Amino acid sequence: MDEDAHLIVGRMIPDVSLDGVHLFFPDPWPKTRHHKRRIINEAFINLMADKLKPNGIFNIATDWVPYAKSIEDTFSKSTRYAGGVVERPDWRPLTRFEGQGIRKDHQVTDLAYKKL
Repeated sequence: MDEDAHLIVGRMIPDVSLDGVHLFFPDPWPKTRHHKRRIINEAFINLMADKLKPNGIFNIATDWVPYAKSIEDTFSKSTRYAGGVVERPDWRPLTRFEGQGIRKDHQVTDLAYKKL
């Protein structure tokens, strides 16, 4: 689908229907003036909490350390999730973006948050 994820999730995914969400290497929008474009923000994690079943997992991976810290900060303000940084799951595929980050010596951070 070629559409904004907020619209697709909000309009096409029923509430309390997902066991998990995997968001691997979203655009970090590294310039400060572009941070408002990052997909991980309070509104999006609340939208996903509406869609996740109880104990559903939101998995995220990024190779941009400042974005990982921002993600942790955003989730820490939510009462709807528990979790944080985890070891790289064996099941997570090696993506093209991850490979590019590794070649640039970027640290890859995996995060997992369980809906409460």
